[in-house]
Amino acid sequence: MGLRPPALLAGVKALPAPTPWQPAGAGALEAGDDSTGKVHVRVEALPDRHLGRLHLPASHVTITFTGVSQPQRDAFLKAFEHRFQRGGG
Repeated sequence: MGLRPPALLAGVKALPAPTPWQPAGAGALEAGDDSTGKVHVRVEALPDRHLGRLHLPASHVTITFTGVSQPQRDAFLKAFEHRFQRGGG
């Protein structure tokens, strides 16, 4: 993704979750518990992408679901995609 890890994690905190988001190690957030299911988001910085003199940030995002139903997964991923959607033109 084209953001640095702190910006990505701040955006994730704005997403709906079964419980409040909690830190889950360096570059990671987790929400949920054994009764609601868990969503774990980990963000790792990648080297910047270069387009001539333009330097664009890049990050690798991993989303892991544990004990979460398919409709809940779909809803979370739809919200994630909407939150980080970029306009072009």
